[in-house]
Amino acid sequence: MAVEDHRREVETLKASQLDHVGVYMWRGSEAFGAVMLRVLRSHGFTDLTPTHMGFLAHVDLSGSRLTDLAHSTGHTKQAVSQMVKQLEKRGYLETVPDPTDGRARIIRRTERGREMVRVARDVKLDLERMLARRVGKKKMARLKATLEEVTEVLGGG
Repeated sequence: MAVEDHRREVETLKASQLDHVGVYMWRGSEAFGAVMLRVLRSHGFTDLTPTHMGFLAHVDLSGSRLTDLAHSTGHTKQAVSQMVKQLEKRGYLETVPDPTDGRARIIRRTERGREMVRVARDVKLDLERMLARRVGKKKMARLKATLEEVTEVLGGG
């Protein structure tokens, strides 16, 4: 392959890596997550990482079993167990006996974990209102509907 052909191919590949819908969805998600993390930290939740936030979103409000968390996160039970231990040490989760099955354990949020969820909910609502003011309520409604449809088409959610 000639040097000029190689250069053109590299430029084409670079352009295709930066200009597709996945990049825009990823950038928007990253920006949203960064604002969430920054505001949560300003409210005293300074020991959370983006990975912790993503994991905590999978813990059901009434509690979850380890196997359910492994399934919903797509991680092994061992990896989930390690994450639970980290979040227990930081005061966000606790593990208690399952009242319906003496062999099983339920992972649930502590008061600190529930407070983080309350703050995160408020931050999400504030962000959504700010975005609606900036881009317009109709565009926000279309964006949500479009993203929901994209998720459905791609087999997610």
